Order: sequence, then C-alpha cells, then structure tokens
Amino acid sequence: GCQAVYYLVHSMHPGVKDFADADAEAARNMVASAEAAGVGRLIYLGGLGEEGEDLSHHLQSRREVARILASGKVPVTVLRAAMIIGSGSASFEILRYLVERLPVMVTPRWVDTPCQPIGIRNVLGYLVGCLGNQATAGQTFDIGQKEVVTYRQLMQIYAEEAGL
Repeated sequence: GCQAVYYLVHSMHPGVKDFADADAEAARNMVASAEAAGVGRLIYLGGLGEEGEDLSHHLQSRREVARILASGKVPVTVLRAAMIIGSGSASFEILRYLVERLPVMVTPRWVDTPCQPIGIRNVLGYLVGCLGNQATAGQTFDIGQKEVVTYRQLMQIYAEEAGL
C-alpha cells in the first residue's frame, strides 16, 4: 500500500462557487480514502496566518481542511506557508503578473498586509524532510521565512530583480 500522501489540494479557482465547501468535501474524501487504503501518513501544506476573527475566508478554509484531515485515523503533519515564491505558485504568479503588466497602479489595501514568504525549494525541502521524519506526525509547523515583509515590498523586490 501507500505509505504517505501529500495533500496539496485547494479549490480557489474559477468555476468553483464556494471554494470552502469544495475544500471541506475534498478533505473528507481524502480522510475516507486514506483510511480505506491503509495510508500511514498525510502531509498537508496549508496556509500561514494568525488565528483570530480577522482571518480571511481563504485561511479559515485552510484551517478547516487541517481540522478535517486531523479528525481521521491517519496521522497528519501540517506545514503552514504564506506565499510560496516560485513558478507555478498561484499567489506568486498573480504578483508577477501585476508587477510586469501594471508598473503604476492604485493599489488595494491588501498590498500592505504583512507576510512571511518562502521559496519553493525550501517548501520542497520541508515536504521531503517531514516524510523522512516520523516524529513530525501529528505536528504543525509554520514554515515562512523569519523576515516579515508586505506584498508591496515583495512587488518592489520582484520589479528590481526582474529589471523592471
């Protein structure tokens, strides 16, 4: 059988009316399937953010997915990341698109939101490292960089690095 499953699913994309409901259903399906298949471990990549009432709908959904996955019999390791810097990361691709296409813009309030981004290679290192370390089962790890920056600062850094 399968020893471990990486759970990297999220439903925030066009065509999904309520991503939180879709996320919860997918997580329940994963729990049932993992238990039925005798999977030894789930490793979930969720979202980093402070607990509280101000948590975005997206991060509330990520927390609910973690709760659903942990409610099953299969041990779960939760890695919580903010924006992942690297090709293919939805948040990074949006940031790149905005910077490359709109060199001057009126910015929404979210650009001043603090975050702790992490490079894709670092995320992969954590994912592989957890798989190789059974002691991480049942644990939650925040994996953002130590330095806190705003999305505005990330946009400025990207523009400089891209020579824009």
